[in-house]
This record gives sequence, structure tokens and C-alpha cells, in this order.
Amino acid sequence: MIEDAFARRALNYLYISISETVPKLPFSGRHWLTEVSKGTALRILNEHASKELFQSKEPLEICRAYIKLLEDIGFISSSKDYPIEKLGSDTLKITLKRTNCIYREYCIEAEEKGLFFKCPRMTSLQAVLEWSLGKKYDSTVDIDREQGICVGKLFPQKKELDEIVTRKDHILKIAGRRALLLPKITYSFILEAIKNYAPHILKHVLYEAGYNSAIPIAEKAKNMYPDPLEYLTILFEELKNAGLGEVILQSLDTSTCEAVIWCKDSFQIPTEEYETNLYRTPRVICDLLRGTFAAYLSVYFQKDIICEEMHCQSVSGEHCEFVSFPLDKENGPGGKSFDSTRKYPRSFNQNRDTGFFSS
Repeated sequence: MIEDAFARRALNYLYISISETVPKLPFSGRHWLTEVSKGTALRILNEHASKELFQSKEPLEICRAYIKLLEDIGFISSSKDYPIEKLGSDTLKITLKRTNCIYREYCIEAEEKGLFFKCPRMTSLQAVLEWSLGKKYDSTVDIDREQGICVGKLFPQKKELDEIVTRKDHILKIAGRRALLLPKITYSFILEAIKNYAPHILKHVLYEAGYNSAIPIAEKAKNMYPDPLEYLTILFEELKNAGLGEVILQSLDTSTCEAVIWCKDSFQIPTEEYETNLYRTPRVICDLLRGTFAAYLSVYFQKDIICEEMHCQSVSGEHCEFVSFPLDKENGPGGKSFDSTRKYPRSFNQNRDTGFFSS
């Protein structure tokens, strides 16, 4: 029974562990957290629900029936702790005292540690509505810490949100197109072959490969995340998940379409481990990443953006630095957004807070 203190603590530990683990998995994303909670709700429905309980097509009645079901099978102590009401025609509001929530330890620790978090109670209601009505729902939660109250909202999902990288059985896809994993040594030998037969095109091959392959991914991300910082956050997270490097936006000026991007531990730097004379200069140029960043920004701003690497980690420092600007810009990047003396920030929110993002 969920009232048991040990069971309750174990449940919270489980969710905390999932939130700590998900970011470490390759090709993972925050939405898996939602899927875990949805799956739990669906199992409860399959084991305990009858169709008679969910005959109504009204979201309000469906959610109330599910909360009552949780009370009947002993998952919660009282359905009265979860008052639900309608907000407009298609939005529901659920209010809950945090002291009554069985997930509060998980919620509090996730907030303190900055872990991925999605309220299990709200996502379970999403699952119930999708199961009953056959359409997607989304949810948000606002926490009033002074009053100790959570206010959740459920509403129909306006856009299809899924992972850019997905896997079904043995088929891996990126932005809906089949993808594959290759050892880095394979990539290095491809570069070596190009250099042996046509060294003068190596730079252009890498740039265009990065640019063209990034276009469909960028288009999918823009459709999902119209906010520029969210858009770039998701794309850079995918690059990190794919092992290409830790990418951080240093500045972005949406009025001039200029950006500064840092990449720590670019995958291209250790390529020289396998081919020591790949490049004609002692400086490694991350041309594939240059093309990738140019594609990301070209898709977002709907104009031709080019990208240049200004510093390379293989020569000195702890990261590579890239600057991007419109193709038609004659005098190159400049201004305070391109101050390379800045410290290495930890997150996009810090960039927003410190004013490196402007429009």
C-alpha cells in the first residue's frame, strides 16, 4: 500500500534515480521521463479499470474517475485531496497540497539538484486522457512554495512533441531518417581516403556534409521549439548525446543573426590519433561542426548563415570557438556579443540572465 512509508520512499527514490540516469543515456531525452509515468498509469488502467468507469467523453469526468480509481485500489488516501475543475472549454486545473502528494520527495530533490522533472501525477492524467479520448494532452505545474500548493493544468497538445533521435527495435532514426552509429576510427579512415585521393576537397566535403545533414534535424527542431534558445538547446543536447562534443551558446543576437558558440572536446580533435597528417596545418579545423552550426542558424533565421572557427582546442585552451554571421555581412562579426574573454557559462539560462542573448 502506498500509505506505507517504505513503499512511498522507494517510489520517490525510483523517480529520482530515473531523473539522474536519463541524462546520462545516449540518444535520450527529457520526454522519456513523461513516458515512464504514462506507462505506469496505463498499467494501472489495464489491471484495474473497466470501460464502465470511463464511458464519459468529458476530460473532467475521466480524470475524476481515474483519481477515484486510485483511491479505491489504495494508491492514494483520498480522492478529495485532488480537486479538479474546468478552466475554459479544454483545460483542467488540479490543485494539491504538497504535504498530501506521494511524489513530494522526488519533486523537492529534483528541484534542488536541477534534475529532469515531470510531475508523475499530471503525466498519469495525460495518459488517461489519451487512453480514453485518443488524442494527445500536455501538462504544466506551478508550485506556490509559500502556500505549499501545486497547481497543475492539463490541456490538448498543440504540436506533436517527440524526440529528434528515436529508436524502434533495431532501427535508429534522426529527424525521421534512418541513422547509424559508427566507430570514430571508421570516420577517420573515410577522411584519410578523401585526403589521399582529393586532399583539396576535404574541407569542403566536411562543411557541406555537416550543413546538409543538419538541415532536416534543424527543420524538425524549429517546428517543435520556436523559441531560439529552446531550439538551440535541444539541438546542442542532441550533439552531446551523439558524442560530437559539449556545445554551449555563448551569445546570440537575433537582430543581427550573429552568434558565438563554444564546443568542448569536439569529436574531430582526436581524429588525428588515427591519421597524424590529416591536416596541412598544425591546427585542426572542425569543418563538419562549422557546417552543422551554419545549418542550425540558417534554418532558424531563414537566411544564409556562415560559420567560422576562431579558436581550436587542439591548439590551446579548453574549447573551440565558432562565430556565425549572415553571408552578406561584409565586415565580419563584431560588437559586445562576440567578446571572447567571457567565462564559460553553465547553461543557456545563465546566458539569458547575463544578457548575452539579445534581440
